[in-house]
Amino acid sequence: MAFMVAYRNTVAGSQDILSKRLAAERERRKEAERIAWEARIAQVRVAEERRAAVTEARKAAGVPFRHTYRSIEERAMKLFRVTRSELNSNRRNRELVFARQFIMYWACRLTALSLPQIGKLMGGRDHTTSMHGRDVYPVKRAKMGRYLRGVR
Repeated sequence: MAFMVAYRNTVAGSQDILSKRLAAERERRKEAERIAWEARIAQVRVAEERRAAVTEARKAAGVPFRHTYRSIEERAMKLFRVTRSELNSNRRNRELVFARQFIMYWACRLTALSLPQIGKLMGGRDHTTSMHGRDVYPVKRAKMGRYLRGVR
């Protein structure tokens, strides 16, 4: 007497079913990631359009552009190829210190922020740290051949 066994109840059959389920799950995840990525791109585009619209409205109204701490920080992140978390960290390697001093100098010069406010924005630093960075940056730039004026 021979047994009749369904293919799905064999080892090969159950492995085949499992691999099909895994493949379907992979496809669902890929699709979800693609949708999330497209949503993120759409958010970035909307934000860029909003920024452009605000800039145009300010120009039309005759309001001069005013730098913010974030705009200076973003400029430093691009220029020195560092991240915000690196700028706010306690690490003291030369590149990070110079980037921080760049931000401190230009934030003092271009914004109405006080030294304690700048220090707080830079990861909870003291106002004397901001003062030192503000004063040292022009000296370092002078050694590079670029002379900057003092700050207010």
